[in-house]
Amino acid sequence: MGPDDAGNPLVSVPLREFPGALLSPFASRVFDLGLNFLIVSGYGGQTLETLPVGGNAPATVVTGFPPKSYVTASFTYHFGGRQ
Repeated sequence: MGPDDAGNPLVSVPLREFPGALLSPFASRVFDLGLNFLIVSGYGGQTLETLPVGGNAPATVVTGFPPKSYVTASFTYHFGGRQ
């Protein structure tokens, strides 16, 4: 990103992602346990916005949204077992 209208540098914050999944079948072969996760930091959808500020020159700012990290778990039961 370049400088704003006043010559100050605009700094973007990169989006860093760490996705993962684990699946564990058990010896009984009747059910599985799973875990999915996404660990994120930074901002997504970053762009430059020019905003009017009163009667002064417009201000240029960096905008973006902070994504959320999550963890989910799953339980799968196989009726009749696996063949």
